[in-house]
Amino acid sequence: EEKIKKNPIIKVSGNIEGYDTRLSFRIVGQITELLTDEGEYLRIGDIVAKLNTDEWSKIRNEAKAALKAGEYEQRLAELEYIRAQNLFEQGSVSTEQRDQAKTKAEFTLAEVERLQASLALAETRLGFTDLHSPLNGFVLVRSAEQGEVVQIGATVFTAIDLQNIWLTAYINESDLAKVKLDQKAWVKTDTYPDKKYAGRISFVSSEAEFTPKYIQTTRERVKLVYRIKIRVDNSSLELKPGMPGDGYIDTEHMASMDNTYIWSP
Repeated sequence: EEKIKKNPIIKVSGNIEGYDTRLSFRIVGQITELLTDEGEYLRIGDIVAKLNTDEWSKIRNEAKAALKAGEYEQRLAELEYIRAQNLFEQGSVSTEQRDQAKTKAEFTLAEVERLQASLALAETRLGFTDLHSPLNGFVLVRSAEQGEVVQIGATVFTAIDLQNIWLTAYINESDLAKVKLDQKAWVKTDTYPDKKYAGRISFVSSEAEFTPKYIQTTRERVKLVYRIKIRVDNSSLELKPGMPGDGYIDTEHMASMDNTYIWSP
């Protein structure tokens, strides 16, 4: 009599999660525009908020004017040094006079370099009046209002990177030995029941715990389980944090339920 083969698929249930990212300005200022809101999508580089530029534009313009004046002084000092050097070679001025002209030329050159750095810093700070999204993601929370004066580092928006998400689930102790890091898996959700999302095991807890109350499993909740993460390919940006989902781990040959491979490195 042929022996019935045990199902190599381990099914786990959990929720889609991801890392929250706080978006904040690098300078102090008053918010003049908020260009996104909770629930909206973000792309890398999108401007999501703006600060009043009046003060920072003034600082930039003053730095630009100071540099222009400094460059003028430097050109004069350089010409004076050349003239003093020529006169020194002709014996018309002393070494001390030549050296004084040289020192002034060197000082004004150093001053120009300092003013150039000041202008670059002012330009950078003016650029900081635009808050850019550092990720492709989804706005979870708006924490500021138009007209509000915000400090450096104060959270304006909280977003999540939709290309860096995972399913957090719990596996029974009896199945723990069958699950390894980087093991291939896939995820299905109630929202898109006909789609499978390729993934891999990215975390296996070393500590047992009781199954959280909000997780539904086929075993009694009083049994000890281990938390795992299945990192998911969400290039479609369809999966969102909080979505319930089921993970499927093939402990034998990493194939999907219809025997077609679902993952390519």
